This record gives sequence, C-alpha cells and structure tokens, in this order.
Amino acid sequence: TGHYVTQDRYPAFSGSGGLMTTIRDLQKFDRDFHIGHLVWSSAVRKLLLKPATTNESQSVIGPDGLPYAAGLHVGTLRGVRWISHSGVATGFRSDYVRLPDRQTGVAVLCNRGDVRPVALARQIVEVLSATIGVGLDPGPWPSPSRRPDSTATQDSQAPSAELVRALQGRYRS
Repeated sequence: TGHYVTQDRYPAFSGSGGLMTTIRDLQKFDRDFHIGHLVWSSAVRKLLLKPATTNESQSVIGPDGLPYAAGLHVGTLRGVRWISHSGVATGFRSDYVRLPDRQTGVAVLCNRGDVRPVALARQIVEVLSATIGVGLDPGPWPSPSRRPDSTATQDSQAPSAELVRALQGRYRS
C-alpha cells in the first residue's frame, strides 16, 4: 500500500504472455494492417480476422463480448467495426485497438498492474470520436461477458470537453 513492488517475471513460454514488443513495433504493425505489406498479406488478414467457431459451430466470444478470431477480437462496438487484443503479464498490461473503417489504431502499454489499458484505450477512442469524428454510437461500453477481473470498462461516459482539450496533442512514453 502506497509503494511499488518490482514484478518483472518474464514467462518461460511463448504464445500467451510470450510476446515482447515496443510502441514502435505496434505502430509498424498498425500501419501494415492498414496498407498491407509484410504482416498483413491477404492470406494472413483472412486468417486473423475470421471469427473462430467451436466444433458445434458456436462463436467463441471474448470477455469484451466480441467474437474471437485467430489471435484477435473482431466485431462491432458502439456502431464501429473493432479489432483488438489485450494482454497481461506480471507487472505489465496492454491493449491494442484497430478501427479499420476509420484508419485508426490505438495502443496502450502499461508497466503498472493497477492500470486498466482496455479502459484507457476506450477512453482514447471516446476522445477521438469527440475530436475527429470516429463516430461511436452514444451510450455505455458493453459490460464484460465473463472474467470478473476483466479490464473492460463497465460504465464509461462520454469524455468532457475539458478532458478532450487536455489530451489533444499530448503524448508521452
């Protein structure tokens, strides 16, 4: 309470928890998503964006209520096509969101276990909607469908004009 504890234990396995990246790498990934080149060939795009189904042909739904594809959550949130993936490892949390119809990507990388990157990414999308017209439908974000420890925002409100002004043009690592 009131102090920080180092929690940097890199997992000894790949896959879930095994990805190490930077904001620059995510920017390249996001740009490539938009223009297609290295990662996002037509075959890879088709594979990564195809919602998964069980053997009984049921959709696999993630904690944010979106269908799960091959490594990404894909669907529509608040009227906007949405592609995302979040991650958690001891002491680290992240969220990546792509709004393909708006040619917009948001990446949030946190090195604090008490920060909620999914909520922060949604707040950034709210600000973008208010400032550049991303076009979110009004209303709250959907509640998480499972995992009570989910980082999804349950009752987010539209950003205030003061918040929009405060966030415009300010970025920091």
